[in-house]
Amino acid sequence: MQMMGTPGNPVWSMGAPVAMPVLTRSVPTMDDILRSLQQAHSTLTQQCATSSLGHYVPAMRSLPGFEQLHRQNYEVSYHLTTAIGAARRILAGDREPGYFALVVSCQREAQEHQRRAEAAFRRMSQAAPERLRPLVQRIGGYIQATAGHIQRSVGLSVAALGPQAINALVRWTESTGR
Repeated sequence: MQMMGTPGNPVWSMGAPVAMPVLTRSVPTMDDILRSLQQAHSTLTQQCATSSLGHYVPAMRSLPGFEQLHRQNYEVSYHLTTAIGAARRILAGDREPGYFALVVSCQREAQEHQRRAEAAFRRMSQAAPERLRPLVQRIGGYIQATAGHIQRSVGLSVAALGPQAINALVRWTESTGR
């Protein structure tokens, strides 16, 4: 396929394997980051709801890792909610540097607590009796989806702000004892 710029003046040279699309935007925006955080929050709500069913299933409630999973769900929820709120403030025009630090630090905290939730889930999964496997596997799917969205939001932030700005925000956050 050959795309034409003006008649007789092709945009792509002959012999190129394909015509490459024109990139309209190469740097993610805060809208992109917020959308990814909201997707993580959405799958987290399913992760929390599905794992909370275990409170009504004694065999699940007694699985190793069940209580730890719930503690980590609370932490991930808090940090995602805070990152979403900070991103919304930035999009509303607030340029307080603390909001940028909150987006970055809360993404990282959410990511760490989600890793701990995954570890707790693995303990649950290994000990789950056969009759609980479908429910436990559903929880695992939500855990994996939430982790993926959090990872994506972190990657978008690095791409949008740059590694140096991210490192500076992390250092600033750490210096405040947060």
